[in-house]
Amino acid sequence: TVDMAVRFLEQKANVTLSICAMPMAGVTAPAMLPGAFVENTATVLGGFAVFKLLGADIGICPMVYPFDMRHGALAYGTPEHVLAWLISNQLTRFYNNGAGCWFCPSFTTSATRPDAHSATTRTAWATIGALDGARHFGFAGWLGLDKIFSPEQLILDIETVRYVRHLVKAM
Repeated sequence: TVDMAVRFLEQKANVTLSICAMPMAGVTAPAMLPGAFVENTATVLGGFAVFKLLGADIGICPMVYPFDMRHGALAYGTPEHVLAWLISNQLTRFYNNGAGCWFCPSFTTSATRPDAHSATTRTAWATIGALDGARHFGFAGWLGLDKIFSPEQLILDIETVRYVRHLVKAM
């Protein structure tokens, strides 16, 4: 990835670069979110410094992903995941002169079908994200840790975005 970014810089390509990683709390990073974010922020700041020396106009996005040890998978859509995104957004704003995450991954979930679990996690996260300033929402229609696409879920997600947009428009 670094080699590819350096080639883009050498070619003066008009691309947006951002430094981030995908540490998993309790697996590749400390289990507790504060420790995991300290480690991840240090990592991305190291990459940020190197790319700044190369002359890149670059941003950073520290993020930590909670991991479910029972299932051996990322814990998408959990309260810990939403909290981690909120922390990430605060750090991103701090290190990028007020610019937060460009989208909210609110429709990521471990649910495997459109059901109450899926609806609850997705709607809660989209609402929290919108109240935190997000106006773009990712992974609509996707289920099962991004392995299943459901047209039915896509329609429900569109309705959720309409609801959330109406909610924040009044503000």
